[in-house]
Amino acid sequence: MLYRSCYADRTKAWCVQNNHQVVSSVSGESWPMEPQEVRQQFEEWARIERANHAKAHPEYKFSP
Repeated sequence: MLYRSCYADRTKAWCVQNNHQVVSSVSGESWPMEPQEVRQQFEEWARIERANHAKAHPEYKFSP
């Protein structure tokens, strides 16, 4: 989610179609092409975000 959010502005500038579905699709295709260092950085940020969310909302339980 963090990667998609960061990548959205760049994707919108490149794509003719400027909707959420296209942005998500292009972001998803680009993720495996990113260098390992970039992927590791986003994974670390995601771990930090999960920890912060757990501290802020200790009773939260995902339920679809």
